[in-house]
Amino acid sequence: MARGGPAGGVLVPPGTVVPPVVPGQPVPAVIDAFTSLGAVVADGLPHTVTITVTATNPNDPATLMSYAFSTLSKGVFFSCGICTASAGFSPVSITATITTKSTAPIIIDTAVANGVLPDAVATLTIVPEAVAVAPKPPIVTKQAGVLAGATVTLSAIAKANNNTSPITISFLQTGGPAVELLLNPTTGLAPNQSATATFVVPVNTAGQTFTFVAVATDPASGLTTNSGTITVKTQ
Repeated sequence: MARGGPAGGVLVPPGTVVPPVVPGQPVPAVIDAFTSLGAVVADGLPHTVTITVTATNPNDPATLMSYAFSTLSKGVFFSCGICTASAGFSPVSITATITTKSTAPIIIDTAVANGVLPDAVATLTIVPEAVAVAPKPPIVTKQAGVLAGATVTLSAIAKANNNTSPITISFLQTGGPAVELLLNPTTGLAPNQSATATFVVPVNTAGQTFTFVAVATDPASGLTTNSGTITVKTQ
């Protein structure tokens, strides 16, 4: 017959050994997410990003955790106000400024501690954007006016400033008796392209001077370059 235990207790059969209750061992913190919001440009200027870490303390009772942030990426200035370990409730967000002139990926580290080693660690990667290069007008490298009997041929060679974009070339008359210019389409492949235009010398214009300009246009940017004066003097 089983012996009775204390009032309200549990009956324990004779000879039964009740093991002692061993409290659970504390465990380290767990990082659930580590993210950033905001763009960094490789222009050597400070850019603001918001960095957020979400972590869990699996112990009961849960102690207050601390959070630290750093980077070992070369050529990067990283400022986040309180970067060293500081207490807070998850999730924790900081406003950081990052300055770099390189487009190499930037590795940001975080360490979350709850008093049990090892600390939980995580990394995130921020890839800086390249500096936007402002478009520049095309470059006219050569222009000429050739007198050939009653017909004159104007020519020009030009290229886009970036050496890759296709361009167009046109001609405009800037002085002398008015003539009708017949423009031939721009030919060739980038970077060097060329175009010609012709006009017929009007009668009774011996000794007259005609002036023109070649205009190179980059359709991608709309920027143009004027060649300077092309002079044709009739005989």
